[in-house]
Amino acid sequence: MINNIHNQQPTQNRQFQYNHENFNVKNLSGLSFLIQNVDSMNLSTFKNDGTIRTFQRKMNAILNIKADIIMLCDTRCKNKSNIIENYVQCTEFGNYKIITNSQLSKRGVALLYKDSLDFTITDFYKSDCQNILLVNGVLNGLDVCLGSIYGPTDANDPDFFDNLRAKLVSFAANRTFIIGGDNNALTSTLAPSLNPHDSLDNTKRYDNNNPDILNMHNIPNPRHSQQIVDGIADEFWFDPFRFQNKNKRDYSFIPRGGFKMNRSRIDFFLISKNLLGCVNKTEYLPKLTNDFDHKGVLLTLKVTDKTKKFNIDSNFLNFAGVKEIASREALMLYADVDRRLQPIFDEYTQVCHDLCQVTLFLTEKCDKTKNRLVYNFQQYLVEKAKSIISVY
Repeated sequence: MINNIHNQQPTQNRQFQYNHENFNVKNLSGLSFLIQNVDSMNLSTFKNDGTIRTFQRKMNAILNIKADIIMLCDTRCKNKSNIIENYVQCTEFGNYKIITNSQLSKRGVALLYKDSLDFTITDFYKSDCQNILLVNGVLNGLDVCLGSIYGPTDANDPDFFDNLRAKLVSFAANRTFIIGGDNNALTSTLAPSLNPHDSLDNTKRYDNNNPDILNMHNIPNPRHSQQIVDGIADEFWFDPFRFQNKNKRDYSFIPRGGFKMNRSRIDFFLISKNLLGCVNKTEYLPKLTNDFDHKGVLLTLKVTDKTKKFNIDSNFLNFAGVKEIASREALMLYADVDRRLQPIFDEYTQVCHDLCQVTLFLTEKCDKTKNRLVYNFQQYLVEKAKSIISVY
């Protein structure tokens, strides 16, 4: 259960104001986030002898995606989380740091982030039930709250998502947030019904009016699903996949063994409203390894155009006419003061004009050997410009 919030009043009408003062989409440009239910990290299989066992196989499959931030659930680390910490700090897929809330042989969540990220952690929250890990920090200059979630059943914690919502209000303190995991619930509460046309077909027994399930006679954990839907209706959090794909069907949980036909989309992100315009894509990946019965979920944010720096090619200064134009501008200042210089200025201006035209012609032709006369004329104009200035 989530600590110290069960006695709070219902949060359905509570207003949550995001802090936009330092929010800039460029802060999170191009970042990627991955959710994976690992069905135990199998840390007991780890042997530091170079062989690839279950733990290494699972971990390598996850790291191979090269996501910037990874949210793991059902980790079951018990007292061996140091194995993951040591393993991910230097890998062929990148170097990561990890925070875990997984001291038992059941449940458990973790958050990994690339060591190269400009990310400073300021605070974190670990629930006693080990189903929630929230991390406050500054990511690329933006105050954020990142979280890894593992949803329990309705029976084990009836108000889990209402309490999670309240915890985000109090702990995240108006930060932009991205939380994700195996929620064991849906973002749609539409109930399936028996399809009389396919009632004898075991592969399609129920109507597909709920886009998040297939071949199921009930939605998973309807109380929790309703709490999530209420949060979306209140615009407290949003499911980016469904926000961008109103009717698209994809499923994250696929039971092992080919004989089970039920499917559900119970793994998803919940993000704050101010991130909706930043989302590039949310996709359900093919199973990263056959050791998993959940697909990975990859959220990528849009790459924004960075401020372009205009570099002047120093070779440009060697073009005939550049120095002469600069001298003309200086001469013009003197001519404005002393009108006796006007004839000199006019003659110099004509020479500069001719010189620029000739230089442009030679630049476009790119072959001085075939335009020797023009090249000689260019050099004549350069010398003439010098003589006018020298007389002055």
